[in-house]
Amino acid sequence: MKFIFIAILSIFITGVLSSTEQSGCGENEIFNECGSPCDKTCAEPFPTCIEMCQARCECKPGFVIHSTTKKCVDIKSVQNN
Repeated sequence: MKFIFIAILSIFITGVLSSTEQSGCGENEIFNECGSPCDKTCAEPFPTCIEMCQARCECKPGFVIHSTTKKCVDIKSVQNN
């Protein structure tokens, strides 16, 4: 009985910690457990990067990091400038 309680408690704690990590992402960002270590930017929206998983927040599809504000912005808004 104790084993079942500990197993359920472990699963619950893992879920809470996982959701806490994800909620730390900014506007127009999503948490990706296997994200790219290279950021998509206005200057380089499709960077050449090593294939390596990194758990982190990254811009949603269609968004890139603005070079000045360091926030995710719609790629269309920077392509027109």
